[in-house]
Amino acid sequence: MNGNSTSKRTLTLAAWAVMLAVSDLPDILITWLGGTVPAWIFWAKTGFLAAFLVLTLVWKALRPLWQYAAVFLTLFLALSLRNLVRYTDWFQSHFNYVMEWSGWYEIHQDRRQRYERAIEQRLKEGMRLLPPDLFK
Repeated sequence: MNGNSTSKRTLTLAAWAVMLAVSDLPDILITWLGGTVPAWIFWAKTGFLAAFLVLTLVWKALRPLWQYAAVFLTLFLALSLRNLVRYTDWFQSHFNYVMEWSGWYEIHQDRRQRYERAIEQRLKEGMRLLPPDLFK
């Protein structure tokens, strides 16, 4: 029984470690440390997932995770392929993706600017209500 729970714990930790290694966490850490995310990081993550898939097929202790690794690698590649196709000229001309979203961005920016102006106005009005010598 104890060996079984240790095995499950090992599998759980391995699955979490792989997920965190190929998530946006490394990108965030690189940026937080003041660097820029290198272009090759996608291929490093893809290679890591492929190596993990091979490892799950070779190492008996990790074999229960082989389907997890296969699905994870497939979804990771599909997501990247979607981003690759989205920014092609053909996709842009047929689906006008950038123009559609740029309108939403402009609406968001307009709302944000109006909100900031309203806050500034309220602060100015509030400052007039305070006695002039309060901050002296």
